[in-house]
Amino acid sequence: MSRLRAYSMLVIVALLALVYAVGVLVFTHLELAHIALAGSALFALFIVGLQYLIAPYLIDWILKVRWSPPEAISQEFAEWYRQVCQQLRITEPRLGIIEDGMPNAFTYGHGPWNGRIVITRGLLHTLDPEEVKAVVAHELGHIRHLDFIVMTLVQALVLVLWTLYLMARHRERSSSGLYVVVAAYVGYWLSYIISLLFSRVREYMADYASAQIMRSGNPLSRALVKIAYGLAHTAALPSEETAAQDQQAKQPATATVRAVGAMGIASSGSIRAAVAWQSPEGQPDPQQFVRVARWDLYNPWAKIAELVSTHPLVAHRVKALQAHNRLWNAPNEYDFTQITPEKYQKLGRDLMLFALPWLGALFGLGLTAATPTLGGLWWFLLPAVGWLMGEFLRLLMVYPTTYQPAKVIDMLGQVQVSHLSPQPVVLEGELTGRLEAGFFWANDFILQDETGFVAVIYRQPFGVLFETLFGMLSAAALIGKRVRIYGWYRRFATPFVEIDRIELLDGSGKVFRCYLRPFAIGLSLIGAMGLLMLGFIVG
Repeated sequence: MSRLRAYSMLVIVALLALVYAVGVLVFTHLELAHIALAGSALFALFIVGLQYLIAPYLIDWILKVRWSPPEAISQEFAEWYRQVCQQLRITEPRLGIIEDGMPNAFTYGHGPWNGRIVITRGLLHTLDPEEVKAVVAHELGHIRHLDFIVMTLVQALVLVLWTLYLMARHRERSSSGLYVVVAAYVGYWLSYIISLLFSRVREYMADYASAQIMRSGNPLSRALVKIAYGLAHTAALPSEETAAQDQQAKQPATATVRAVGAMGIASSGSIRAAVAWQSPEGQPDPQQFVRVARWDLYNPWAKIAELVSTHPLVAHRVKALQAHNRLWNAPNEYDFTQITPEKYQKLGRDLMLFALPWLGALFGLGLTAATPTLGGLWWFLLPAVGWLMGEFLRLLMVYPTTYQPAKVIDMLGQVQVSHLSPQPVVLEGELTGRLEAGFFWANDFILQDETGFVAVIYRQPFGVLFETLFGMLSAAALIGKRVRIYGWYRRFATPFVEIDRIELLDGSGKVFRCYLRPFAIGLSLIGAMGLLMLGFIVG
């Protein structure tokens, strides 16, 4: 607790210093320092304060939570739950259960006086009783530390810096004041990175609280491995009529597993994937963990992904939890010394792909400068054509179509994959649920084969419109169907498959296609040709 308070104070002091420095610079330049800083700060605090006040009620309204006494899980859990709350000297948080197969848990509220802890039916069926306790202990740690209240203040300070940047950009008209705009923008991004760092520290401290309560880091480690990497068996989620009996069955891992949401125990984004355990005892096989954790530890994109994430990568959290075991003389269940290092070979290719449009624009600019007969409109057109052609080439390379049959376990063991260097795959399995459980407009799915499950992402041009319509009108009918999916396995912090097409295997021959790839490729090529034609016509 003292460490988290120290981190909290450091974060707030650092952000206040950034707000003050950038504010003085901007408002001195604008000659509005006597009124504008206070005004922008009050506005930002008002917005974040309003969000803080209404967010719990919005969550209550959106999610279908069945508020239950702790005995709904088990009598033994109820006794443990009340005892821990007394030890932590906090009001017993309201406990809710969502009848959904997604293994997840999260907490929200205004403070310890009205905290809520929500767990899903999938979590209860995926984890054993000790692991469920460890996850709940993690959420109790968040409540005990008051870290979500501190996070609200942190977000307010970040918003103040964003407001300062917008004001500086709006009011600045002279090139002499460009440094003010740049400084305000850099200040905002520094504050944003600091806020993400603090969010990750929150998770580490809540993990430590769980280890303290459980007197071992192993239960939460196993829970994280099962939830985030999904080293657990999965099956059909029981109906609500049989849910009560199944709660007492003590059989781990009987739920259809979906993705972990943004507020969840293992979230470092909104996409999760998993592989089935291989241990006959029904526990995550350390050897399989060693296999799938290598991407987190050795792919350089993992470090970048964690830098812009609210949660640490799961392998790092498990490693920290295993280090805590020495405090209670508990044995480590996961041996990180067995993980074989592997160097990522495609970083140069990825950076080249990322830069291709800009290299094309520079080539177009250089061609214009090197050709004396060109001028006028060509100074704009050729760099734009170069950018579009670079984007055209980039899209061709990030969407290869040499699809090969694959299994989930084999995909997740790959280190040589990224969001820019995907693996084109053909997967067969069942769509066991939606990625965003509880939202009727969700358009992404979880696909499960005999080795595990993975998030599959449905993308269309003008996504907000067409993806939402698909989620509302067609997605629900696909749940429970066996399908063959052609797509691209990518990874950036979290693994997922971007869908090219979905083929139903029920004999209907029905196919659902995603047109984002041909649309983007065609648009870039047609755009480049159109700009060239415009140049020749006008020229």
